[in-house]
Amino acid sequence: MRPEKSAAVPLAETSNVPRVQTTEDIITQHLREAIVRGELLPGERLNQLAIAELFQVSRIPIRNALQRLAAEGLVTLRAHRTATVTELSLEELEEIYAIRGTLEGVTAEIATATLSSDRIEELASIVAALDDADDRESWIDLNLRFHATIYAAAGRPRTVAIIRQLRQLSGPYIKHYIVEEAYRSQAQVGHHRILQACRDHDPARARIETERHLAQVIAGVRDLADREGGLRPTLTLSRSAPAK
Repeated sequence: MRPEKSAAVPLAETSNVPRVQTTEDIITQHLREAIVRGELLPGERLNQLAIAELFQVSRIPIRNALQRLAAEGLVTLRAHRTATVTELSLEELEEIYAIRGTLEGVTAEIATATLSSDRIEELASIVAALDDADDRESWIDLNLRFHATIYAAAGRPRTVAIIRQLRQLSGPYIKHYIVEEAYRSQAQVGHHRILQACRDHDPARARIETERHLAQVIAGVRDLADREGGLRPTLTLSRSAPAK
């Protein structure tokens, strides 16, 4: 007699099962956030022993977390198990923005064709808040919400995941540029143009305005890098010199 085959659990029944975070997941998340926020700067060496002592774990989950971050491009692994926060050249940052322009433009185009009136009103409220934002961190958070709200409507989770990863790579450098009022004023013009394209349900214009918006950002970063003699990441308030 043949043994009975066990019934496979349908994927639909397992898709909503919450994923339990492991120690490695938690460490990866903490290090990722520290890099994106600028608490760990590009080029900075990551001391695995110190990190292991901080989290009270062995070095194995630390090594695994660093390997995952290296796969995301946030960490560079070197010989003798040393790791540093990835440092970008201006040319690499320009390449990232060229890719982002294409991906984000197409995603905005797809999303605009199906945006609901509620979603458009949400975008309008974010743009209004951006108009009034007077500190860098609030502006950054609102800017991210604005674009993420549009892209979420596209129904392209894989594309959005790639966009998020590229944003994380460029984040430490863009913050340095955002402190300039001229940038925020110019970026707000772009946000209003994108919002109007969404209100008009004009997908082609949403793509064009999104591409233009990103092109203006990297052009501004390039100009600032030329004035300062090179590309610089941003110190967070916790790493900056105290105000005098």
